[in-house]
Amino acid sequence: MTFTARFNQLDAHNPKPIPRDPSNRLGYVGGSEIAAVLNLEPYGCARRLWYQKTGATPDREFRETGIMTVGKVMEDHIAALVSEKHSLKLRRRAPVVGMPHEGAHLDRHIVATDERGPGVLEIKCVGNETFRRWQFDGVAQGYVLQLQWYMYVTGWTWGILAAWNREHSGDGGLKLFHFAYDAELMELVSERVDRFWHSVEQRTPPAILDPRDHRCDGCQFGLTCREEEWANVGGEERRDDLVQIVDRYAEARDIVKSAEALMDERRRELSAAVGDIETFFAGDWKVTARVQTARRVDVEKLRAEWPEVYENCTTVSASRPLRVTRKKG
Repeated sequence: MTFTARFNQLDAHNPKPIPRDPSNRLGYVGGSEIAAVLNLEPYGCARRLWYQKTGATPDREFRETGIMTVGKVMEDHIAALVSEKHSLKLRRRAPVVGMPHEGAHLDRHIVATDERGPGVLEIKCVGNETFRRWQFDGVAQGYVLQLQWYMYVTGWTWGILAAWNREHSGDGGLKLFHFAYDAELMELVSERVDRFWHSVEQRTPPAILDPRDHRCDGCQFGLTCREEEWANVGGEERRDDLVQIVDRYAEARDIVKSAEALMDERRRELSAAVGDIETFFAGDWKVTARVQTARRVDVEKLRAEWPEVYENCTTVSASRPLRVTRKKG
């Protein structure tokens, strides 16, 4: 019996109302969870959030990373820097709940020094790559929506995201990103939150992510989420003698993914610095960025307009792709 079936069976015999207590985060969707509702990269997953809100028992214990711990420890220090360098008076605010399923745990509440009135301050402790990316490309969408959600719940019209680069020393490691409330955007977001909460109340889980999606790695509800899938492969051959080889392959794959992400970040940084220059030397390196043209065959057009030519020019090949998927839990 799947988790959903067991849950529905339990509800039929012992229905329990969804808690509405502002101090109990099971009873509402908060700002940090908007990215999950919308399935936004890099961490958002509506299915995982649904398990949390319906009180599912995790398959594994949640383990806080060192980076998360650093962020919590440094929060007061970052707030003091913001207050000192930007003349903002800060104080904490108790949890806020608007509609029964709409709420927020605010880090702080800014007492404004101008006519705008109070606003929201959100603090993020980030690494060098993220700090640079936000400066070039803007703050990640999930964090922008988190701040917008806080403004939506409180009714305030402005907010600041303070980003502190934990790998940078000096004043250059702190940057403030200012945002005005976007009512049109948040109307759309609130509709999505309503639909998600309806799925919580009806015990109807959102769709599952692709099993190869990196967001599934280390998920607390991985085994529960994929129990039907794993039940179907239970009878297949086991090769525990290959565990170490598979582990080494998976480790190398993760290193490659991380390196590719770093390369993309460095490429964007370099492209922004190069501008319109086509060729230049930097130290021992020659850098070129010339415009190139390429020709390719429009396969779909060829198949639609000249199907016989397409068939005559098509060859069939067989492959055996290697896919390694971790069994969660």
